[in-house]
Amino acid sequence: MLTIVLSGKRLTNPANFLKPYPFFWTASGGESRESKGGSPPFSFQNGKEVKKSMSTQQIILPKEVEDLISVVSERWGYYFGKRAIMGELMSATKKEIAAIKALNKKISEKINEYAKDGKDVRSEIKALQAELEKAREAFKQKSEQYYAKLKPLNKALSYLDKIVIPSAIEAVTKEKIMPRYQVSEDLMKVIEQQTT
Repeated sequence: MLTIVLSGKRLTNPANFLKPYPFFWTASGGESRESKGGSPPFSFQNGKEVKKSMSTQQIILPKEVEDLISVVSERWGYYFGKRAIMGELMSATKKEIAAIKALNKKISEKINEYAKDGKDVRSEIKALQAELEKAREAFKQKSEQYYAKLKPLNKALSYLDKIVIPSAIEAVTKEKIMPRYQVSEDLMKVIEQQTT
């Protein structure tokens, strides 16, 4: 059974998840300890009893909520894995990407030169395009192993986002998720504070 321990303030606003709160955290096999930072004001524990205090409330979550937390946690694990692999890809192919950008720039310059002065630069453009094709092939070969790792992660993320997570949320809320076309005021305020 998964237990959430709220310390201090109640969660009356979803935006509160983004604010720093003191909270009690109990790891599996570890001891409760108070911490501060950007973490949400709750802790998870599996079958462990947390010390009660005047400002602490224990909530035993329904299975549907446990399932939702589990699947969202899994989804974010895949997302962070994807970001890490993309970082490795960009680092490993930095030279090839720079070569492709430089060749594309030269080709654009030659096309502009032709449009402006009417100078026949077709042979030069053709030679640059041949170089560009080789540079793209070099990038493809070097990036192949990274895209092979990314493919299953992308499939998992798509499946979770389109099917599993919406179904899990609906199981908890008993309501169908509707499209939102505007960001809520509370969330927008938090975003603006983080970006200023």
